[in-house]
Amino acid sequence: TTSRWNIGEAFFALDPPDRNHHNQAHVFTLASRWTLDCLRAVVAAVESQHDLLRARYTPEARGWSQAYGEGSRPLPVGVMDASALEPSDVASWLDAAATEVQRSLDIQAGPLYQVRLIHLRERDLLLFVIHHLVVDGVSWRILADDLNRLFHQYTRNEPLELGRKTSSFRQW
Repeated sequence: TTSRWNIGEAFFALDPPDRNHHNQAHVFTLASRWTLDCLRAVVAAVESQHDLLRARYTPEARGWSQAYGEGSRPLPVGVMDASALEPSDVASWLDAAATEVQRSLDIQAGPLYQVRLIHLRERDLLLFVIHHLVVDGVSWRILADDLNRLFHQYTRNEPLELGRKTSSFRQW
């Protein structure tokens, strides 16, 4: 499916020098340890629920168009082990790691998001990087709620479900 949309048109009209590196990152402190299998299952369910995570953008003669794929394969997830770091070194390491992950986004080929499970000595973090074409301030709250709900379903061996989609961006 291909569409045009005002927010994206405004973004492309600005003609930013690096269209791929216009993104937002959020680090979630996890209350318990996650596994890579858990991360994959939760992220797959989130991607399935939120159409924009599967979006790709293509330049055309009249501007840019937006199309939706079936999903990211392989899922843009990974694990980073920072458990050997001293607590005083975590912030600078995390900043460098987030910058590296942010550089991997590609609005044409995908993915438009990346997720990293970061193992620290005492806890886990979840680094979620998403292109600004896909997320805004309100969307972060929704994604955080979805991640939390799916994690709890996963740990209780329940089906991973977020309920019926409301009006998706695709329909809107």
